[in-house]
Amino acid sequence: MESCVSSSVKPLPLWSPRPVQRVEPIRRLSPYTGASPCFDQVQRDPNYLAYRTPDTQTYMPTLTRYTPAEWSKNMQDQWQTAENARNISERLRTEALHLVRQTNDQTRINSLESGQRLGERMNDVNFWMHEVKSEVDRLDQEMLALHDVRRHLERALNETNKPLHIAQECLLHREKRRGIDLVHDEPEESLVKEVDLDTEVQSKMRNMLDKINVQYGQMRMTQHEMEKDLSRKMAALDLDNICHQLNKHSPGIGHFRGIERMEQNISTPETYPSKSNENLVNSQSMRLASARLRAETETLITNCAHDMWISWTNTNTSLQQRSKEGSTARDKLHMHLARVNTEINELKKHIALIVRSITDKASPLQVAQTRLEVRTHRPNDELCNDGAHERLVKEVDVIQSDLERLHRKLQDSEEALQSLVRTRAQLEDDLRCKANSVFIDRDQCLGLRKSFPYNVNIVFC
Repeated sequence: MESCVSSSVKPLPLWSPRPVQRVEPIRRLSPYTGASPCFDQVQRDPNYLAYRTPDTQTYMPTLTRYTPAEWSKNMQDQWQTAENARNISERLRTEALHLVRQTNDQTRINSLESGQRLGERMNDVNFWMHEVKSEVDRLDQEMLALHDVRRHLERALNETNKPLHIAQECLLHREKRRGIDLVHDEPEESLVKEVDLDTEVQSKMRNMLDKINVQYGQMRMTQHEMEKDLSRKMAALDLDNICHQLNKHSPGIGHFRGIERMEQNISTPETYPSKSNENLVNSQSMRLASARLRAETETLITNCAHDMWISWTNTNTSLQQRSKEGSTARDKLHMHLARVNTEINELKKHIALIVRSITDKASPLQVAQTRLEVRTHRPNDELCNDGAHERLVKEVDVIQSDLERLHRKLQDSEEALQSLVRTRAQLEDDLRCKANSVFIDRDQCLGLRKSFPYNVNIVFC
């Protein structure tokens, strides 16, 4: 700037004023000095002229007021005074011209410097405005990314309701088991763990969602502050641009007295960047926190999906194993029930055989007892305990002993039959329980759990 100004301003010619001579005041000569024939009389009688007669005035000689030397000196003094006045005027004109040129140059330099400072200020404002706008754009991108992650987390949270409801429904179905099958087995433990895990996953996701909402709100506040700062900088840049384009030919310029004494102390050049820099630092910290939160959210979704998948698989494995055990037990019950039914049929036949044998023993016993009763009617000495009598008695004893044994065996067989019938009833009831348990585990529970109702790759949707 200084080089431009120095090249445009022509150097002033050297000027050496003449030495100023002191002007002596013009000394007026006394009108009554010099030699005169009547001078003494005039001095002696001031009324001398007043009492002159016309004849005296006519013939009286003219009074001389100045001498030639005084006249010459007076002319020299006038010339010197005029010369001095011209010198002073010339010096004043030269000084005024120098002052005009100097003030014009200084005014032009000041205007150029003011324009340069306005340009520098515009560059500074434009730089900070560009920085703030770039940071606002980056913050917008981060907010969009955080919004997408929040949407994915909300979807993931909603997706957890499906496996949770299925696990709870499986527990309700398994509560319908009956009898001895209503046992706290491994599938039930797995289902309880799965419900607890799903509940814990939902709690973690809700906490993470709350953190994201808080972070998103803080980022919105930071964005609002930066947008206000950006709008203020744009307004200031527009005003400085108008000021930078103003010149002496611009319309609307005028005098505003005292405007230069107004203090603009809202900020200083040292403190001016602090607000924008604070907003930039705050925005950068918000973006870093948001990026960490997004990474934590994606990790949480992936880990929770993996844990839920492992729990889901373990529960299905335990249900399948339990269903196989139930099917095996049911098949064995079928086999034992068939054997029991066969044994019951055989035992019934055996009982019928015993009953028929007992029935068959009645006639020989009646014959033997009838013979003994008839032989009791023999007369006197003929009533002899002979061999026939002994054989008949022995026959009756043998038949009665056989009948007693047959009756005991019949009773035992009937008791065994009752036991087999009770066993069959118990087996049939247990078989129904096993069939019900197998139906619950295999058809109802595993039927609901054919596919994992949770999108493991939801974070990439």
